[in-house]
This record gives sequence, structure tokens and C-alpha cells, in this order.
Amino acid sequence: MMEAFLTGLSVELVMKFLIVGGMVMYCGFGVVLFMEAKVMAETFDSRIGNLGKMAALLHLALAVGLVALAVVIL
Repeated sequence: MMEAFLTGLSVELVMKFLIVGGMVMYCGFGVVLFMEAKVMAETFDSRIGNLGKMAALLHLALAVGLVALAVVIL
């Protein structure tokens, strides 16, 4: 039974799912990073807190864009 299941899978398809899955996990890391930067900006009242929040938001946007690009390309 397992052999019949594995016959239909190609290495290319498995690699695509692994790459996209890893990138989705990286997107989750971007969300956590943004939430941490938001808490830091609320804790420390300074310009650097807002700069960190903007950098985290840019990182999250780029991560989401990269996931979307990977889904389109792969």
C-alpha cells in the first residue's frame, strides 16, 4: 500500500511543498517579530521603537511577498 502511494509522488512535487511550507513558517516568524517589535515600541517610548516597528513591518511584508512569489513560481 505504501509503495502505491509513493509511486505517484515525484521528488519535484515534494520539494515544492517543503519549500513553500518552510517559507510559510518563515512568514510566521515575521508575524512574531512584528508583535515583539510592537511590544518593544510600547515599552520604550523613543524614536528607535517606532523605527524597529517599521523595520519589522517591512520584514513581514517582504516575507509575505516572497511566499506569494514562491507559490506563483513553483
